[in-house]
Amino acid sequence: MNSKTKYVLIILGIAIFIAFPFFNIKYFEIGTSLKIIYKYLLIPLIIVSFLGMTICYLKFLKKYNPPTNSKAKKITQDFFNVFLGGISVGLVLLGIILSTIITTNAYLGTSKNIEINTEILNYITGKTKFGRTTHQIEFINPNDGQMLRLEVYKKYNVGDIFKKEMKIGYWNQLYSKN
Repeated sequence: MNSKTKYVLIILGIAIFIAFPFFNIKYFEIGTSLKIIYKYLLIPLIIVSFLGMTICYLKFLKKYNPPTNSKAKKITQDFFNVFLGGISVGLVLLGIILSTIITTNAYLGTSKNIEINTEILNYITGKTKFGRTTHQIEFINPNDGQMLRLEVYKKYNVGDIFKKEMKIGYWNQLYSKN
């Protein structure tokens, strides 16, 4: 296999890994997963992203910059390349970590069944960059009494009753595969 094919396969594998829970798990908590990342993993994620990008840039990518005689331009070029690359790597790592939390919540350990029968307090809709409509609802979690935002796959109205048999997984997050 040549190097281009390897890179395409790696990128495709990462994309499938990140997308897996969004296609396989119909209902899941996104906010709690983001809180876990923010509380425990954000600083290491930033450090790994920028340190890794700096090393990768200096070792492999710097040689592809167009030649210039200006030291200021070289420094600016290096800074922006490392900065934008670090942000890109960080976003990919964030997607991988988020996907891992959602997937392990559903597939690791044993899950506890719970019946949700509560009023929808807020409905949020959005569009992905590919034009797909996203749906999220907010309600009071009967398990712990906190406000919960749940990714769902159909439109709801504020005041509707959300009735669903769900499970509490490994990370104490609600999810349902059907």
